[in-house]
Amino acid sequence: MYKYSTMSTTAWRRVCGDEGLDRAGTVASSVCAAHCVVCAVLPAAFGVLGLGFLTGHGAEWTFTLVAVAFAIGALHFGWRRHRSRGIALLMVLAIVGLLASRGIEGVEPHHDGEHHHDEHHHVASAEPPGSIHLAGTALGVLAGLMLATGHVLNIRASRRCCPPSTGQLDQCLRPA
Repeated sequence: MYKYSTMSTTAWRRVCGDEGLDRAGTVASSVCAAHCVVCAVLPAAFGVLGLGFLTGHGAEWTFTLVAVAFAIGALHFGWRRHRSRGIALLMVLAIVGLLASRGIEGVEPHHDGEHHHDEHHHVASAEPPGSIHLAGTALGVLAGLMLATGHVLNIRASRRCCPPSTGQLDQCLRPA
């Protein structure tokens, strides 16, 4: 066993990891899920507030890819620490769900049969969103919440392996 008192803070973080990646990932995935909800429920709110650019596909892909990037990084470092299959499965399913939601929302045709690329269908027209778009939104919200939950569980599992209060490294730590 290693003792924190014999290790520098940098060495301890290298072995046990820093929770910052998971914390940032929790925020990113929660913001992504909240963005999906607001776009579905109150799409005009962004326009009224002068934030209409947040309803475009570019912004949605940005939110999604940032959340996915944090998730992949946290999944990698978490797996090296605690090897929890349940947490890994939850995070992988959430990543796939987020990417699938973007794909689902991107294939809903306009009333003229063309695919939209610049804005949400329900923002671009006065028509309510279609069922395909709502399914994509629901999947995105669920996946974002799953990802946030995965980050919290990743932090907890990492703390069990490397409790910061004791400074001791448990045997659940795996070599890189």
